[in-house]
Formats: sequence, structure tokens, C-alpha cells
Amino acid sequence: MNTISIQMAFFILWETVRGFIKG
Repeated sequence: MNTISIQMAFFILWETVRGFIKG
């Protein structure tokens, strides 16, 4: 597994969720 790829995917997912919560 590519750790960097996983971290990037998690970061993008987190930013999306945080933006959704903020509205």
C-alpha cells in the first residue's frame, strides 16, 4: 500500500466533511 496515497485521500475526505459541516 502507498501510505502517502492513503494520507492524501484521508486529507481530502476530511476537508470535504469539514466543509460540509460548516455548510
